[in-house]
Amino acid sequence: MGSVGLSTPSTDPAKVPASRPPKAGFLDYPAGAIPPPFPDWAVWLTFIHCWPLQGRLLLPTVFPLAMAPDDPSYENPYAAPKTRVRQPRLRDGNRPLASRIERLFAIIIDSLAISIVVIPMLVMSGLEVTADGEFDFSNGVPPMVFAAAGLSVAYLVLQFVMLWTKSQTVGKRAMNIRIDEYTSDRRAGPVKTILIRGFVSGILGSLPLIGFVFAVVDILFIFGKEKRCIHDLLAGTVVRKAPR
Repeated sequence: MGSVGLSTPSTDPAKVPASRPPKAGFLDYPAGAIPPPFPDWAVWLTFIHCWPLQGRLLLPTVFPLAMAPDDPSYENPYAAPKTRVRQPRLRDGNRPLASRIERLFAIIIDSLAISIVVIPMLVMSGLEVTADGEFDFSNGVPPMVFAAAGLSVAYLVLQFVMLWTKSQTVGKRAMNIRIDEYTSDRRAGPVKTILIRGFVSGILGSLPLIGFVFAVVDILFIFGKEKRCIHDLLAGTVVRKAPR
């Protein structure tokens, strides 16, 4: 019986089968390059997930995110552009609207500020009233009447100057409210405060028949959400708290 021994592989180069070349992966990295820290199947999965959208091949965004350095100055080239939008800043801040009570008291103060002075002066002047309800100037005009008329004109000029320079009347000044532009917090100019709110509205209110209706509707408009009367709508104004 012959001896049985283990066969040893042949060392003859002619009989050694040629080794197969290494199979190339999805990505070929050059010599010395550091491959990404994930296998080829992850690259395939990412590539398929980012297949063409709207006819354009999108590069996988996982690569720059996975290999982004810890440097805080690093900017992702695929990130959306960052744009700083500057919001318009109002001049005096967003001040609240004047209340209806404040506007009512402002009108009362404007009316009483001159009436409490002029009416007593007319009473002390000794003027007599006729049966028709008119003053009797048959004996001349008393000096006190001239004084009352002068005070009335001076008060009217004061109101005019305050509207021109401060956009406020005496009553609004006392209640700390002001006539502003509707689109901003800037005070309204004299064209709006004097010409439109005062002169135009005054003419409309003095017209026969429709003047009374206009005056009533003008007052009722203050009960709207923005508390703007018709003269505010015509002039493009609104009454707000005055800045401090």
